[in-house]
Amino acid sequence: MYTFTISRAVERGHVDASYKANATRGYQGVLQKASIGSDGHTNISDICIGTNVDDVVSFYFNRPRATNDFHGLGAFLIMNEQLTRTGTAGFLPGPGAQAPAGSPSSPQATSSGAK
Repeated sequence: MYTFTISRAVERGHVDASYKANATRGYQGVLQKASIGSDGHTNISDICIGTNVDDVVSFYFNRPRATNDFHGLGAFLIMNEQLTRTGTAGFLPGPGAQAPAGSPSSPQATSSGAK
């Protein structure tokens, strides 16, 4: 949700355009948790399951993480729509797919140090 919020704030002029790089890095970080399962479906791992409220910080840091938990899938869809619509999104490759040249996930982009 932070990545979505930063991207939306840049889009609407609430923060400087330089923050777009933060949204791009956040998106790329989430994409590192995406994989294609043996069934051909996309999976998102390390999603914190729902929480209650606690006054101990360790309660939040030690929350179990799941794959494809609805709390994260909804946030992913909202973030992905925002970053795709604004042209900030990278490329989520399928099996054997190559990222388009110049995209944040392309070999040209990663070999030049951009992530």
